[in-house]
Amino acid sequence: MFFLGLNDSKLACIPRGRLLAWLFALGVAGTVSAAQNSRAENAFYSDQQGHSGREHRGEIEADLTTDQENKSERLKDRQSSQVLPIISLKEGWNLNRALSTPDWFELNASILSQNNASFSSPPVQPTSSNLINLGFRLMPLKAVSNLSPQQQKSSVHEQHDHQPFESKIAINALFTQRAGQILSSSIPNQLNTQWNFGNGPIARLNYLNLEYQAEGELISMVKLGKLMQAQDFTVNPIQCYFSSFGLCGWAEGVPSMIDIPGNPFNSYGAVVAFGDSNKANLRYGIYQIAPNTFAPKYHGMDFRFNQGNGVAHFAELRVPIVIDAQIPVQLNQQTRALKVSSRDQANAIYQSNLPAGTMTLGGWFGSGSYQAVADLGSAESQNNGAYGILSLKIPGFSLGLDHRVFLSGGVGLNPNVQDFLSGGQAGLVIEGLFPQRPFDTFSVGTSYASFNSDYFLPGLDPDTYQPGTEWSTEVNYSFNLNQSIKLMPNVQLIMNRGGDPDASPAFVAGFQVWLFF
Repeated sequence: MFFLGLNDSKLACIPRGRLLAWLFALGVAGTVSAAQNSRAENAFYSDQQGHSGREHRGEIEADLTTDQENKSERLKDRQSSQVLPIISLKEGWNLNRALSTPDWFELNASILSQNNASFSSPPVQPTSSNLINLGFRLMPLKAVSNLSPQQQKSSVHEQHDHQPFESKIAINALFTQRAGQILSSSIPNQLNTQWNFGNGPIARLNYLNLEYQAEGELISMVKLGKLMQAQDFTVNPIQCYFSSFGLCGWAEGVPSMIDIPGNPFNSYGAVVAFGDSNKANLRYGIYQIAPNTFAPKYHGMDFRFNQGNGVAHFAELRVPIVIDAQIPVQLNQQTRALKVSSRDQANAIYQSNLPAGTMTLGGWFGSGSYQAVADLGSAESQNNGAYGILSLKIPGFSLGLDHRVFLSGGVGLNPNVQDFLSGGQAGLVIEGLFPQRPFDTFSVGTSYASFNSDYFLPGLDPDTYQPGTEWSTEVNYSFNLNQSIKLMPNVQLIMNRGGDPDASPAFVAGFQVWLFF
């Protein structure tokens, strides 16, 4: 529907079949969540003589021309004026390349399947929870711009110094189709063993918004429309290298304290970011709280604006922690194994895929009408809280090629209306633990959710115990075959499920499959 009214000389020359292919793909519904980056198996670079190492610039430029398939690049060694090959990733299948989409339109698609089984008492049936995603990013002003080919060519060099206004405006949308069941509904426990898509088949609009992006300016981002709070606040991508929803940042300890929906729901709202994302920056967001609009029957398409019973204000201060993603390594030509080394002794550069480190301090202020936990017939007007996230690399840590340690937590300040008093996560993600599998990740993490003593999960008897703190620990290994395929077996241990200190532990085995397009 966003293509209606476009009148551009660029569009006029697009083959009709290709345009129909874009429209067909756009109508399918779903997209890749921002929470994870694609990690994949490496593609080693070899020069025309069959070996890698330091080369002269002239030879390297010639090699680049003939080796674009593997996305191999060359990095200049500043100290010796020599260059090293960069060990990059196998790209996998790309939807935009297959459809030859223009630079003003981008499609993103993924399929996530999470399968779990518990071997604890009482026995529960294995479950599979699946999500199909399709989203798009459309830059309408860029699409309808009447720049001639000559004007476009002359503006290429200007764009390096000044981003054209038409490329700052975009329309973002995300559609999802879920199916299956969540094992935690049967255990039952709060720190879900699978990402919380919900139970049963349903399609939804996740978000639909207008975005302004101007990196480096005082106001670097503005978003308006139907938003997903977890995309802008309370989460760091490193936390989502796990199958457990309790570890994936926002899932339990923070938004469970305030009725802000996550995947696959949406809220009316606005977000503004101040400052360069590569430096200390601040962002503020406001979201409408309208629980009645989240009902499955609306499929995320309830656009009524008068259904809210409150608003939630979020604010975050983000301080990036500089971590070099390009790591000098020694590449063994016989075994293809990698080992971290000094730059003087390196014969290659390893490109890490782990997200950048950061320190985040944030909080929320909720005003409106919030139902009391102990007395369902009463309500209060405030719901406030604070949270923090720290992700960094430990100097001298020798395991793997790269790693991140993270620590996060949130605390509620109005316990009368909050199901959880606090929650938090801690973990370690190692990339390249095994030298011959440099882009696989090994992850271990733990999370907790501290219950309000008056809140009980559905299906549990309030007369048998007083809720305390539930704990969940996960260990997983992700086989990142390329940028399109990721396979992750995992095991989880859940203690005090439902906050019951007398409940037996739940042992869970799982297998997660990610397909990116």
